[in-house]
Amino acid sequence: MATVALWLMLEEGFPRVYPPYEDAAMLFRYADNLASGGGLAWNAGESPAVTDGATDLGFVLVLAALVWLGVQVQVAALALNTAAVFATGVLLDVMNRRVWQLPAASLSLVTLVIFSGPANRYLASGFSPPIFAFIIAAATVLAALSAAAKVGGSRWQVLLAASGVCAGIAGWWRPEGFVLSSIMVAPAWLMLAPDRSWRRLIRPVLLFVVPLVVGGLAWVAFRVGYIGQLLPTSAVMKSGEGIYPGSVLEAAGLYLLWTAPLTVIVWNRQKWWARVGWKGLVVVGALLVAAVVWLPVHATFNHWERMQWPLVPALAILMVSALSDVAARRAVAGPVPSLTALVAVGLCMALALYSHVGNGYQESPFHTAVSRALSGVDTSSLRLATTEAGLIPLSVSGKALDTWGHNDRSLAESRRGTLEQRLQEFEPNVLIVHGFTAPPAFAEIACRSGGDWSDMVSRLYSYADHHDLRLLRSTAMQQCDFWTVYVGPGVSPDIVDALRSYRLAGEELVALPS
Repeated sequence: MATVALWLMLEEGFPRVYPPYEDAAMLFRYADNLASGGGLAWNAGESPAVTDGATDLGFVLVLAALVWLGVQVQVAALALNTAAVFATGVLLDVMNRRVWQLPAASLSLVTLVIFSGPANRYLASGFSPPIFAFIIAAATVLAALSAAAKVGGSRWQVLLAASGVCAGIAGWWRPEGFVLSSIMVAPAWLMLAPDRSWRRLIRPVLLFVVPLVVGGLAWVAFRVGYIGQLLPTSAVMKSGEGIYPGSVLEAAGLYLLWTAPLTVIVWNRQKWWARVGWKGLVVVGALLVAAVVWLPVHATFNHWERMQWPLVPALAILMVSALSDVAARRAVAGPVPSLTALVAVGLCMALALYSHVGNGYQESPFHTAVSRALSGVDTSSLRLATTEAGLIPLSVSGKALDTWGHNDRSLAESRRGTLEQRLQEFEPNVLIVHGFTAPPAFAEIACRSGGDWSDMVSRLYSYADHHDLRLLRSTAMQQCDFWTVYVGPGVSPDIVDALRSYRLAGEELVALPS
């Protein structure tokens, strides 16, 4: 706990509420609407099936409960993530007391290694990887404690079933959690459990799998019964984006480092392997097949290492447990087999890769300025169509249309083929567009355009020109990076003034006269 507190002070100072990143702010809007009685929807009162962009379902449900109790949504996210960081520290302490028996200095070093990666950016941005990491680590620790418990009692069974419950909760948090937690739990249990025959593995497998499957079936029932569909809208969007060779190679390297040590762990349970023979290949094969899920996860959903870092605490637990196993074998049997030593080396390598630090938290000046301007006025009459699906819609109490499609099922399924139709149905009175080409009023500014995003922006510009939406202002934040605001004739003067008055450190191309 002291190490975690020290890390927080060094990395964050005293934790404060930062403007959330776009995808996090999307989740916050769902939580706010659910807490206010508007349902699990992008726009309060709509059918959840119309939008359904809340991929972190468990996070949204917990946030909504706290918002309903009166906690501001961004404060609730920061509090939950900070609590999860401390709770992960507690898990490490429990593992050390019950299994590892490391000196305090060594445990502190392990803790600092875990949190020296990108965890601080998640606290600042509003994403929930620290909570996701804690749940997966909890499942791993419970499985390890079950393996270390006395076989004759019932305690090991209770702990293993609790591990399955945590794995089910991880799946509710994000669907990938059902698989990712299982891949962490299997080696943790196999590495520390007493040698068992093949038949005696059936009960442990059932103890873990049954609550996991129950959690999975409950998740499916909720999504199909309440929301009306199994896959969230963002999954529909990203499933068509393709998997690129670079992502394939990077993901392959990650999951091979992930599973190779696990294979070695199983192989080196020498007495167990001698009894099981070829049947042990089933276990190894299951681990490898399950790990392949990392390929699409990494290539499509791993933006900002949000799916990668949550595995770091669990991988660290496996690494230290492997080292502990090596030490125990050396004490009993003398020199350790070379394959066993590779377990620790492989896990260290995997831990280093999974701890990869990308860009840190950076506030978006445009999103922050516009959201602050709109939060100070009554926006209940606003019908906002925007390319920006996070912080700006979060500040609006009226309706919003996500023109890219992460929060609109029709746009996602058609790859924005129905954009004009949705705009006609929605009838926006404010349009906020981020484009890499200038609005038609500034056609003399030459910028190269292309790709799906530029195509969407051009169609939004065209809609504005043909539907009595006036160009209020366009700001060039840098060369060929334009933030443009259109307003309709029925927009309240307070909203127009708010959109006119915010200040940005860019070149202002146009502003309507007062």
